[in-house]
Parts: sequence; C-alpha cells; structure tokens
Amino acid sequence: WSRQQASGSLASVLVEQIEAFDGFFAQYIPSLITGTFLPIVFALVVLPVDWVAGLLLLITAPLIPVFMALVGWGAEAASRRHLEAFSRLSGFFADRIRGLSTFKLYGQAENEAKRVVEASETLRDKTMSVLRIAFLSSATLEFFAALGVAGTALYIGLTYLDFINLRGDSILTLQAGMFCLLMAPEVYNPLRQFAAHYHDRANARAAVAEIHDLFQSLPTELDIKIISGHSGQATEQHASSPANTNTDIALRAEDLTISIPGNEKPLIKELSFSLRKGQVAAIMGDSGIGKTSLLETLAGLRPALKGKIFLAESPLEQWPTALLRQQLTLIGQHPYVQTGSIADNLRLAAPEADEKALQNAANLAAMQDFLEELPDGLETHLETRGYGLSGGQLQRVALARLFLREPQVILLDEPTANLDPETRDRILENLLYFAKDRTLLIVTHDPVVAAKADVVWRLSNQSLITLDKTTLSKEESR
Repeated sequence: WSRQQASGSLASVLVEQIEAFDGFFAQYIPSLITGTFLPIVFALVVLPVDWVAGLLLLITAPLIPVFMALVGWGAEAASRRHLEAFSRLSGFFADRIRGLSTFKLYGQAENEAKRVVEASETLRDKTMSVLRIAFLSSATLEFFAALGVAGTALYIGLTYLDFINLRGDSILTLQAGMFCLLMAPEVYNPLRQFAAHYHDRANARAAVAEIHDLFQSLPTELDIKIISGHSGQATEQHASSPANTNTDIALRAEDLTISIPGNEKPLIKELSFSLRKGQVAAIMGDSGIGKTSLLETLAGLRPALKGKIFLAESPLEQWPTALLRQQLTLIGQHPYVQTGSIADNLRLAAPEADEKALQNAANLAAMQDFLEELPDGLETHLETRGYGLSGGQLQRVALARLFLREPQVILLDEPTANLDPETRDRILENLLYFAKDRTLLIVTHDPVVAAKADVVWRLSNQSLITLDKTTLSKEESR
C-alpha cells in the first residue's frame, strides 16, 4: 500500500498534518470553552451593578462569534486547499530530489526546477487565502469588541454628564462606573483568545479530510486475511467475489489505452487481448516501451486512459481491493523488502505460514543456494530495501512469496533478469508447474523464458504483435 503513495505526501500527512491536531486540542478546545462561558459570566457580574452596561455587553458579545463564523465560512475549504498544495509540493519536491541525477543526465534539471517554483507559487497563493480569512475574522472581532467597549464608555460618560439618565432615581457612582469600564474589555478577552485559535479548528478539520482520503484504502484485518489466503469464515460472510464462474477467460483487456501521467502521447493504444485459465503468455519488447506500465495497469495500480480490464469477465473496478489482491498478483522488478528477517518478509504473503511452508516456498524459489551461506538461514536479518542480498536473491524472495499464495492470475515483470541460467531454469520449471491451473503473464527480454509460453507477444508501435516461437531467437536478436 505504501509503495503506491507519493513519499513526500505521506511524510506531509504523518508529520505536518498530524501536528495540526495539537493546535486543535491544546488551543482551540480550551479557548472555545472559556470563550463560551466567561463573557456571559462577566456580563452577568456587571448586570447588578448597572443593568444598561450589562445588557449592552450581553448583546454585543454573542454577535462576535456569529459574524466570525460568517466571515470564516470558507476557512475549512481554504485550509484544505492549502494542505493539498503543501502535500503536493512535498511529494513533488521529494520525488525530484530522488531523481535529480536522472534529470541532470537527460538535461531536464532546469525544467523541473521551474515546475518546483510553480508548485511553490501555488502554495503561496493558498497560504495567502488562509491568511486573508484569518485577518478578516480578527478584524470582525476587534470591530465588535471596540463597539462594546466604546458603547459602555459612551453610556457611562453621558450618564455622568447628565445627558442621559436610564437609571431613574439611582445614581451611577464613580466606583460602579470604573468597575463597568474595567470589566468591559475582560468580557471580550476570552473571545479574542477564541478568535486567535479559530483557524486551528479549520486546519484540523482539513487535516482530518486529507488523512481520511489517504488512509481510507489502507487494508483492514479482514483484507489482510483475504490477501494472505487465510480468510476463514469471515471471508465467506463479508467478501463476495464478482467473478463469473461460467467463463474460461481469466484476464481480458478491451480497447486499452495507457499513457504516462503528464504525457499526452499514449504508450499503448486501443489494446485488446484475452488469456484463458491455465494459459502462459510472454511479452517482449524494447526497454521503456511500456511493458511495466501495462502490467501495473492490468493489476489496477495505475488508471487506464481509456478502455476496460476484466478479471474473470468482471470489470476490474468492481473487485474489492482485498479480493483483487487475492486473485491477482504482480511481482515487479524491484520487490518490496522490509527491515526484518527473511522469514518475516516471506510471511508478508502468508502471516500464518509455518516453518515447513516457508522452507518449501524457499526451495521452489531456489533460495537454498544462498540461504546455506547465510549465518542464520531464513532468520537472517535484512536491512532497509533488502540491503545484504543481491538483486537476484531479492527476486527469489519475491517469488517465494508467490509460492505461499493462491492467486489465479500472476503477472511477472522480468522475474529471471538477475539470475544465472541454471537457477533461471530451475525456477522457471517450478513456476510453470505452480501456474499449471492458473494464468501467467511474463514480461521478459529472455528468449529462453519466452519460449516456454503458450503465446508470445512483442510490444511494438503501441500494440501487441504475436511472434512465431520458431523464430523467437532471431526476433529477439534483432
């Protein structure tokens, strides 16, 4: 799941947007409580001393939050736009830093720098929108607070000068007048504190929306059980498969068009094909022509520009994520490896797998060759990104995870690229036996691997061309 998220956006959510809750709970909630009760209490204290001054304070104080709410009606939406722009800039900047050497290599560093500047300008505009609302809210508070204090002072001054007399026979003493004048600002001080932290509420609500949007696709415990193939009764009760059991077609694409985000030119255009259950297919083609993008689109990891994908003759979008991952597996060129033992990484596919199941999967993936050389075998600790194992060894770890699962459709992206011929042949034999009753689609540059497939395609000119297996070696050497 995390590999599908932009690293910068994920970091923004986990750091900056989580911190937005500190202002909400530590500042906004206390100021809301004091701003609700203290002005009323202070006004009621003034009321017995002078009912006119007390009534004036009671009337003007509630007007402040009402007009603040009207002025700040769009504060939450503005805050959310600001957080989205901030998250976008974080992800954009982190991705550009990671690929800086590539940009320099292809002479695109200046263009990408301009795009970073454009993203930062967008963030500046969103920030100013939030500040504009904050200043308007503060101005509203100060206006009504000034009216309340000035009104109280004007009333007391005119009463002392005998220009007005609303007290009847009762005389406003100096002590009472001074008390009312001193209490008037205190009535509005809690409201000032409330206004100062009012934007924390908008920030927190916007952060909640952003966090919800990001993490709503996080797999649940039930999803993990389904993906791992240990669903139990819960799966039967809650996870209904949309698969059509009356069809022999396992995977089908219809008028599929794929492009790279930000590039209007399609990599693949109006592609249609179908694979039956038990069929093995291979896709060959030049590097960078779109083979990996095709596999990722078939797996539902990237949207298609146009067209439909059907798994068991049901549209891919109708499949719940957990069931989709149970039925369809994609192993890319750079398999995910977490910090922990090799056994822990194998159990990502089957958390309940015992030692015997792990050893069997390791044997099928030809892992014993290097496990015997490791000090702790399957319990050998791996660092981040599998540091300590070679590319071919990491690929075998990923294949071993495949043997622990029961997918019906298997998508492999150059699974033997980093393997020697002997290891390749052993794994290929086990893989074909494992996929005997399943559907297997392999992207490869190796004619030996492609020759094992029932059908071989070459991706060229945005479409798939069927190759004659008898001339496969000649085609591949061209």
